[in-house]
Formats: sequence, structure tokens, C-alpha cells
Amino acid sequence: MVGELNSSHQGFYTFGDDEDVSYSAATMETGILFSDDDPYKVKGIVARSAADRKGVDVQPGDLLVKVDGVPVEKTMDRSFYFTHPSRTGR
Repeated sequence: MVGELNSSHQGFYTFGDDEDVSYSAATMETGILFSDDDPYKVKGIVARSAADRKGVDVQPGDLLVKVDGVPVEKTMDRSFYFTHPSRTGR
């Protein structure tokens, strides 16, 4: 019988406070692929990504030096600069 139901009919929602999410993460992923040997060196660009747009001049071999105007520290994990927790509660 479950096989006959569409997946849209298999969800359960209470519409109560239990569905309020107070924490989420926003990502600023760019579509830039980084080198395994140097995590701040561009290895390539993902097709149709934010970095693959006209007017964006990122090339393999480039080094990541700033994100959103903030200079990067190579001692930090690179994902620190691209993922930030949401601080907006509902």
C-alpha cells in the first residue's frame, strides 16, 4: 500500500513549536575547487557555479587571500571562512 502513495503523502507535520528551528547554517560556497596539497590554492572551478560566471576572474593556480574583504589566515580551516551559523532566532 505504501508503494501506491506518492511521497508527498508520507510526511507528518504538527505545525507546532516543535517544528521551529532555532539554529541553521548558511553557506557561501563558491564552486572553487582547492588543491589537496595547498588548501588555499585554486585547483579548478565547478561549471555553472558562482565562480564560473562572466566577470569573475578566478583561475587555477590563484591563491585565496580574502573572503568578504577579510584576510584569510592559512592556519585556520578554510571552511571557517565559508560557513557561518545563523544568529537569527524565530
